[in-house]
Amino acid sequence: MAAGAAPPPATNGTHPPTNPLELAISLPHTPGTRIHLRLEVLAASLMLFLTSASAEGASSSAALGSFVYAMPDHADVK
Repeated sequence: MAAGAAPPPATNGTHPPTNPLELAISLPHTPGTRIHLRLEVLAASLMLFLTSASAEGASSSAALGSFVYAMPDHADVK
């Protein structure tokens, strides 16, 4: 690649590889419980991981578990 040449085109609006975006939010009416979100931008899809956690541990109510949703990139025709 020549000096000053443009980088390759972006994938899903970002330059790969990207770091996942992570966010944890406390629930307002349930002290000590947090919702954790993790968004990964991959070459052909977006992956969203969603889970909950409680500060009390296993003695409290059941956790949300894990939810993973992968959305294909329909704009990328191959």
